[in-house]
Amino acid sequence: MMKLSKKDLPDEAASLREIQRYVAKLVADRNLNTANDAKMCFIQLAEEVGELARALREREGGKFDAATQHANLNNEFADVLILLLGLANIMEIDIYDALIAKEKINLSRNWNIVKDKEEN
Repeated sequence: MMKLSKKDLPDEAASLREIQRYVAKLVADRNLNTANDAKMCFIQLAEEVGELARALREREGGKFDAATQHANLNNEFADVLILLLGLANIMEIDIYDALIAKEKINLSRNWNIVKDKEEN
């Protein structure tokens, strides 16, 4: 397989399916140990969600300057998305189809959001 380069990156108009296909290519290109192992991929996804939570907490606590906080959040959101799409690939789930099917269900629901008492 050919090594991925910047020219292989999805452009800003890429569909969710195109991004999911790119993630499949990057997993194969990098010979990641999660390529066919749903359990390992899920464990790594959970770790990345934890890192995202830490970056959010640091943002709220003002631990780093705004530019560093933003860069950290960008990186952690990207890691979570890559692993989520990788896991979907392992499970042979088309994330776009799953999103649309779930939203069709959600659109038929009555969403009564209870506001925090302080907001009332």
